[in-house]
Amino acid sequence: MSKEFSIEKPEQNESSHYHEDILRIINDLEMRVRAVEPDALMHKELHEKHVLNAQAEVKEFEDIRRDVCESFGVPFDEDHIYIYNKPGTIEQRALRAFFVLIDAVSKEAFYGEGRINHIMLYTKLSEKMSKILGNPDISFDTISEDLSIPQRFITFKGFVSTREFYELSEKNRRTLETPIIDEKGNKIETPKTWFITGHNLPEGGKAEISS
Repeated sequence: MSKEFSIEKPEQNESSHYHEDILRIINDLEMRVRAVEPDALMHKELHEKHVLNAQAEVKEFEDIRRDVCESFGVPFDEDHIYIYNKPGTIEQRALRAFFVLIDAVSKEAFYGEGRINHIMLYTKLSEKMSKILGNPDISFDTISEDLSIPQRFITFKGFVSTREFYELSEKNRRTLETPIIDEKGNKIETPKTWFITGHNLPEGGKAEISS
């Protein structure tokens, strides 16, 4: 019996359907990589440093983290989640990043988060995927090589915020955002606490998934 990502209606907002909309697309996939090159101001906002306590905010972001995981079908456990948690109060990036990595064949999904770059999160999730699937041939390099059409691996990257991104200008947020488009051509609206800056889904397309 094939595994499917479960769809659960979010309790906090009965009128919202973004969980269902995102998971419906993940269960029927075709890929296209989309990327944005930031200008100087955007780069400054994304990479500006602040003195923060990483360990203290892990708990602060738990509800948002759970919401993102539910949206993409990621089990909320240590096997499927990586949190960059450098100890102490130190200088870190102003924006907190997240990354989702999904194996469309095994239906295993993984989530990474922290004030580091998306590539590092991607690399850590690749290691978790290799361990869960018991396949030492799976790595950041082999997954990246397989990001083609049709393809097996689905990726999403974005940012999370407990303050609705007050630290990011609206113009740069609009430029960065790479929304998920459903089969009717409509943008799937996510909460104000997180948004997607890149993914390899088509705009409402249907998928052929390689085995």
